[in-house]
Amino acid sequence: MNSDKIGVIRRESEFASADSQTTEAALQEACRKASLLTGIPERIDPDGSLWFSFAGIKGVLPAQRADLSLHLWGCDAVNLQERLGRRTCFTVTGFAKTSAGETYAVLDRYAVQEQYLREVLLMHHAGDVIPCTVARVTPEAAYCDLGLGILGILPRTRICVMYPKAVYDILDCGDPINAVVIGYHSYG
Repeated sequence: MNSDKIGVIRRESEFASADSQTTEAALQEACRKASLLTGIPERIDPDGSLWFSFAGIKGVLPAQRADLSLHLWGCDAVNLQERLGRRTCFTVTGFAKTSAGETYAVLDRYAVQEQYLREVLLMHHAGDVIPCTVARVTPEAAYCDLGLGILGILPRTRICVMYPKAVYDILDCGDPINAVVIGYHSYG
């Protein structure tokens, strides 16, 4: 795990795993304690809600609570498709019932990311260097995971002294890099 002078850079893989062996009682305990968990979503609804399977119970992560970056960058919930098959952090916020009377867990990733953004990332100032991982590459920019899936944009013109023709000529998804903070998109 990387750390810096402000706080610990968190990765989604470091939290307790919630999977097909996780019982409803364990999820209720995690809800009571506000524990951070990770799981791998197995399907996505047309609205972008992510579904998880636990032992005898399903969990839903509503699209509007699934990713802070959707709100920061104005992305469409269709971008949540890339979460399928990838470890995703969340808290259990409660339980609800389907119209058929089946209980399911209600999950929230947005609150986890928001707390991390406020307590760690926003404590950095212009000029601070933070470790990150390249999450997505386009010809014009690299989207870097600053921790817990919160994305920062690294434009092509800020990657090196000699501008590359395309970002993917220099960076690949998964590359660990250090980036200098130049500012923040408005949040709040």
